[in-house]
This record gives sequence, structure tokens and C-alpha cells, in this order.
Amino acid sequence: MRIVLTHEKELYVLDEPLPEPPPAGAPVAQRNAYNRHLNDSVEVSCIMLATMTPKLQKQHEWMIVFDMIGHLKTLYEE
Repeated sequence: MRIVLTHEKELYVLDEPLPEPPPAGAPVAQRNAYNRHLNDSVEVSCIMLATMTPKLQKQHEWMIVFDMIGHLKTLYEE
């Protein structure tokens, strides 16, 4: 998966939390960067969910990918 995400330039969503939404009146570049991160996070979340068992899907269906990775790490470190 990391190979595909590297190719698609979306690997950063596994390692960087989604930033806070930009304030009203923020520069266009800042809003675009936030929207790109949000969209990439949703896309990668969907890919990850598609590879999970139904039980894991249910536990993670409302998480963005960064939070999903953190939760999965805690599940498998125990």
C-alpha cells in the first residue's frame, strides 16, 4: 500500500494529522492545501476500509486515515 500511496503522492496522509480547517478569509493556497489533505485522507481511508474485515470496517468506518493508523497500531501492539 505504501508503494501505491507513494506513487500517488498521498503517503503523507498516513503520517500527518489533518490540520485544522483554515479560518474564513484564509489565503486560497492555504484552503487548497487543506482541501487536498482532506480529499486525500478520505480516498486513502476508503482504500484501507476496502481491505479490512467487516469487523474492522465497522470499528473504523468514521475515522480518517491518520486516526485509523493510530488505532490499528494500538490494536496490534497489545
